[in-house]
Amino acid sequence: MGRYIIVVLLIALVICPFSNAEKKTERFQVIWNAPSETCISKYNVTIPLAPFGIKFNLEHKLNGNEIVIFYEAKLGLYPYVTKYGEGEIVNGGIPQKVNMTDHFIKMRDDINEAIPSSGFDGVAVIDWEGWKPLWDMNWGKMKVYKKLSEEYARSRYPHLSNESSRLRAVNDFNKAAKNLMIQTIRFAIELRPFAKWGFYGFPYCDKDAGETGKCRQEYRQYNNRMKWIFDESVAVYPSIYLKTVHLKKPQTSRHTYIQAIIEETIRVTKSNKRPFFTYTKFAYDPHINEMEFYIKDDLCSTLKQTADMGGSGTVVWSGTRSTNSAEKCRLIAEYVDSQLGPYASVVLQEAQKCANQRCFQHGVCRMKAQRTCTLVSLFSQYRCNCDDDYQGSSCI
Repeated sequence: MGRYIIVVLLIALVICPFSNAEKKTERFQVIWNAPSETCISKYNVTIPLAPFGIKFNLEHKLNGNEIVIFYEAKLGLYPYVTKYGEGEIVNGGIPQKVNMTDHFIKMRDDINEAIPSSGFDGVAVIDWEGWKPLWDMNWGKMKVYKKLSEEYARSRYPHLSNESSRLRAVNDFNKAAKNLMIQTIRFAIELRPFAKWGFYGFPYCDKDAGETGKCRQEYRQYNNRMKWIFDESVAVYPSIYLKTVHLKKPQTSRHTYIQAIIEETIRVTKSNKRPFFTYTKFAYDPHINEMEFYIKDDLCSTLKQTADMGGSGTVVWSGTRSTNSAEKCRLIAEYVDSQLGPYASVVLQEAQKCANQRCFQHGVCRMKAQRTCTLVSLFSQYRCNCDDDYQGSSCI
């Protein structure tokens, strides 16, 4: 009898060599990145995430075992000006002034504190939004970085003419910004080599993309000049936030706007095949008292469309003001339980089924961009972004 059992087990292993991998490999994730710890500790309100397969940090902390986000003051000596360029100068204000040795020392301390485990393999996002890494893109309130750079260039090269000094400022800023970001992410990867390191908010796209269906050529050229960001990153984290102002436009425009950002992300990552996780929200403006939550059509355009276009996941973000009262926490919990959670659950299940059945667990399903969004699609509509070591007739 024992001999027959052994034979049956061996046959099962031969027939189903990927069965364990299928159970462990998650082809799409929805990750919670909101400070809901406050809801539990202060207001005794728990956001129901686990029942729907939404990943979240232990104790609902903003930073933890699944995802960590580093804002400007939380990683190294990032230089910026507070109050959106109108406040205090921090760490010299511009990348040209950063002492990289001191930056690395503080970086090590910051990462060790935020990510104590050297085996951390979750999402690690660097959210630096003080200035743009290209001189040409620092317009509006960000012009302060041009002003500081020009002043710094004049102080270093007093013999130069005004025009030569300005050109030197442009070159020095672009060079220093690139060096700071590259050296930062390289050191981060060295310290936590299994984490999915990347910068928030790239690639860039214009606000009118919903009208045309594509990011403007000007923005695509900016992204081409920042190819080094995508090459150095482990993962890419584009923002697909919808704001209250977007509600003034047709839903098709909102859908197309998000689609344009995702298509631009696919374009800039085509050569290096970096995975991407879109950053979305659950409310159009999570900072106001009377939050307006995403309607189902917009959940489809954000969650489902990300999965449909080959994304590795979606991060659902919110700030501290969204959880600063018992009423807000209660409303978020109700919304997650009745709308966001069930929707995310279906998207997760369908993405996994498609990966298993259409791609034989050797890749992720991907369909061509659609003009409209539906929660459930036929698997025959998809092809596969196949893993590097796999080839098949359904591979793109």
